[in-house]
Amino acid sequence: MITEISRFLDDIASLGSSVQALRVDASSQIGETVTVINQTLQRTQQLNSQIVRARASGQESAGLEEQRAQALNQLAELVDIRVQEQPDGSVQISTARGQTLLDHAARRLDYSGSASASAETVFPAIKVSRIDPVSGIAVDTGLTLDADLSSGRLSGLIDLRDNQLPAIADGLGELARGFRDSVNAIHNANTSVPPPPSLVGRNTGLTLSDPNGFTGVSTFAVVDSTGAVVAKTTIDFGSLPANTPLSTVISQINTGLGGAATVSLNNGKLSFTAAGAGNGVVIADDPTTPSQRAGQGFSQYFGLNDLIVGDKPSNYNTGVKGSDAHGFLAGGQTDFEVRDANNRVVARYTLNVGGATYNDLLSTLNGAGALGNYVQFGLDSQGRFPLRLRRTSGHTASASRGTRPTGAGPASRSAASSALASAYRRTARAASASARISSRTRSVWGWRSSIQVSLSAPSRSASATSAARWRYAACRIR
Repeated sequence: MITEISRFLDDIASLGSSVQALRVDASSQIGETVTVINQTLQRTQQLNSQIVRARASGQESAGLEEQRAQALNQLAELVDIRVQEQPDGSVQISTARGQTLLDHAARRLDYSGSASASAETVFPAIKVSRIDPVSGIAVDTGLTLDADLSSGRLSGLIDLRDNQLPAIADGLGELARGFRDSVNAIHNANTSVPPPPSLVGRNTGLTLSDPNGFTGVSTFAVVDSTGAVVAKTTIDFGSLPANTPLSTVISQINTGLGGAATVSLNNGKLSFTAAGAGNGVVIADDPTTPSQRAGQGFSQYFGLNDLIVGDKPSNYNTGVKGSDAHGFLAGGQTDFEVRDANNRVVARYTLNVGGATYNDLLSTLNGAGALGNYVQFGLDSQGRFPLRLRRTSGHTASASRGTRPTGAGPASRSAASSALASAYRRTARAASASARISSRTRSVWGWRSSIQVSLSAPSRSASATSAARWRYAACRIR
């Protein structure tokens, strides 16, 4: 069984790598297409000059006009164009959406792709420069071409690179994530025989002062090498006072086990370790009222007995509530940007971390002067952080960890920041997929297919870095 699971995960990772390789290939073809477009525009400009001179001198220009028509036909296959003939016999060219490609001077397109790509790679836009007809020097216009394309080979390649292939990659990621969660749920609901001497979970970002957030009943036990129970204790989370901190729960477990084992929480990771040689530890949920936090049992939530693990935080069901303390460093900053389809910044916002709770952060992000005209930040009943796009018009929202985080902060908070970042990123990508569907069905939201969103959260530690959405390629058997 382990071999089959490993093979399945390897296959998913291989497919994911192939998808990214196809994005790089599409990027390479974009570069080649841009080169041909530039050559065709220059050739058309030269023919324009020859036709104007021929007509002005009363010479025959039909042959030159035929050559120009062939060049225009070639150009029309690569990019959607609109051609306007001028009184002097020259033609001016623009895209169907009005971006000028040739008037009295030709435009030059510049594109520099990447030799490699990951799920987080954002490829550069195609820049537009104007070639001075006298000096021949290219002057940057500050414009990009991508958003002004509606058909043609170049538009198709961009759509393939930025929308179709990432959608396939997202599907693979969701497949792997669902598989991982299902397998780990079963694995955490059971224990090996003989039980291990220690269980160590993943970094949840929780601290001892955070509310435990569980309901239901769990039993913590220590058994010897024969399977005989050495010690056990049962925690009824539902009987605890509201917002009982994890420190109290851990203290009750350790007291109940009488030194036979120790539960501890360090840097967001919960561990459960037997004291005596040859002894093992077991966690079992009550069959009638199992422990639950955001739909996960105690062992599953902390990842104590995960079979499949990844190298990035990926548990979007955090179980936090709006009234919970956010724990981010006061005075820390996160910079948000909203960019249009031409990759131009249309809005900026710097979040200065303040307040005490998640509700405080959400109120700030959604408040006046923030990004409320573009996105709405939220927190659902499972502790997930959904993001809803508002007036996007092809905009791209992005955020990065601020340059001035303050204080040291508990190291475990970095995982929480990464988990929060992952939640926003994944939600945003899901919104992007919905946007593609909605634009075709004329949904009331009116999202456009070019939407791509990547959001990170303010750091809970000075050393934290933003995490990308969960990567299928990073999945492995523990």
